[in-house]
Amino acid sequence: MTKNEKEWLNPYKKGDILIFKSNLGSIDTVKVIDKTEFITNENCQWLTIGDTQNQGINIDLKPNICHNKFYCKGEVSIIKSNVDDETAPFFRIFGLEFSKNVDRLIKRKVVLSTTGKVYKSAYLFQDKINADNSGNNYMKTFFWDKIDGLIKYESNDGEIFEVTNR
Repeated sequence: MTKNEKEWLNPYKKGDILIFKSNLGSIDTVKVIDKTEFITNENCQWLTIGDTQNQGINIDLKPNICHNKFYCKGEVSIIKSNVDDETAPFFRIFGLEFSKNVDRLIKRKVVLSTTGKVYKSAYLFQDKINADNSGNNYMKTFFWDKIDGLIKYESNDGEIFEVTNR
């Protein structure tokens, strides 16, 4: 896995707690409940199984408030399956899913009203643009920064949460 690919999941370690404040005054916290690095097919014997060993990193996120019983947890993972191709992560943040398509990554400038921090190249993931919330799940949009991770998200009812402790 390249340095650039690993950067997607560098912002967090197990036990981190993120605090978000909304435009309506609500507070939400998200805890990093697990972060694991792995290699598939560890006992690779290329004559009998094949010579591919996929390297991956997975992060599980759990919000203080479960916004949707089917998608209460969040997940971010990256699995390098082809050495020659650039790999983007898989995101499932409270029902909004983006699946590893490097060509569908969109960068936007984001200024947080909570902290005034400016992100010149945050990644946008939005339902019906480059992500899918499978109908009418809680999440409409989220922004991810390779240094600070999840920095902002918007629900389908218009409530906007921004991170306060990054």
